[in-house]
Amino acid sequence: MHRTRPAADREVGMTPKQKQLLDYIGGYWQQHGRAPKYDEMRIHCGLASKSGIHRMIVGLEERGYVVRHPDRWNSVHLAGEDELARQVVAAIMKLPPQARPVMRDILRTFAEASLAQSRENP
Repeated sequence: MHRTRPAADREVGMTPKQKQLLDYIGGYWQQHGRAPKYDEMRIHCGLASKSGIHRMIVGLEERGYVVRHPDRWNSVHLAGEDELARQVVAAIMKLPPQARPVMRDILRTFAEASLAQSRENP
């Protein structure tokens, strides 16, 4: 079982390259709604082979920073992510390509309004 590290403890126990990779995966998820491909991670980190990325991801997983789903390719998630958010992203990705941006914008607007309301009425 993988443990989830508290946000404040996220940067402890990792190399600068692992930190770079972890930040890239998180940002990529936010921008694209999916994990980057190993080759994209390899290029971003300036490595010569995908095996180096695999070793870094395994290390991050062993330390509880990321979660992988072994039965799916391209399925690296930051540990502690909200499962509902992952399910919503998966549902959006099943939509026809032309509908995805519209649904993403609708959900983003809803999330922003919901967050603003929760800040006003704690």
